[in-house]
Amino acid sequence: MPQHLPPFRLATAVSALLGAWIIAGPALAHGAEPAGGASPAVDGRPTEIGTPYAAAADLEDEGFIDPTRRSLPRRHRLRVATRSNWVSMRRVRSDENGRAKMVRMHLATVMLDLGYQLQFFKYLMARPAIALGPNLANSRHSMPWMVAPQFHLGIQGGLASISAAYSYLFPFPAIINATSGLNGAPIEPVMWKNHAVLGEVAFSSRIDRLALTFAAGAGAVHTEYSHGALVDHKEWRLAFTASVGVYLDGTIRREQVKRLQQRTSAARARRHRRSVL
Repeated sequence: MPQHLPPFRLATAVSALLGAWIIAGPALAHGAEPAGGASPAVDGRPTEIGTPYAAAADLEDEGFIDPTRRSLPRRHRLRVATRSNWVSMRRVRSDENGRAKMVRMHLATVMLDLGYQLQFFKYLMARPAIALGPNLANSRHSMPWMVAPQFHLGIQGGLASISAAYSYLFPFPAIINATSGLNGAPIEPVMWKNHAVLGEVAFSSRIDRLALTFAAGAGAVHTEYSHGALVDHKEWRLAFTASVGVYLDGTIRREQVKRLQQRTSAARARRHRRSVL
């Protein structure tokens, strides 16, 4: 007759088998993986566990650009922008509409700003520029146009920059005792020898091969103020500036040259295949 194991021995044997299976399970599950924790190669390329199949460098080699990564600007760039300067001047007497009152005079320009920016020592930038445009404020008859050579020096990153700027505001022409021609209109002042010192913060964003830039600054202007009996009075006036524009770094031109080279290479390959056939 067959012999049966006692119940307690059967339970002991089953427990031993379950324990061995639990201990050996992880080793069996990972036994197919190569040493070092790497997954099997795909198309001849080994990949790390938990990482994408292709590295970012491989994607860039194939012409793809990661939009979340910001690179530093190129060494040489041309900046084309619209720039506005605002300076608050003294109050002057006005008798318009038969009523005497004091009117605050302002200088507010809208100028075309052309500059060349040099990137050096990785994060430093220098930008000489010149701006030209009309004065749109209530002093426009005495100072109708403004020319503003300037120089910026600061730190430029991939997204933002901070710089110190010097600018010389030259009114052209400067007309003494000018008025709007209206009855009782105030005599407009003139600002001579305007030396502006400003601090500026700018942000840029790359969209469709152009780097858009937005900047704002504040500072002071040392001027020689002339109005009526007050002639060449030296004083400091508060000044603000804002600009919006684009950086041109030659990307469009390089892409055109690359497309031309690709078309030339393709045409040569077609001619070579025809000659072989």
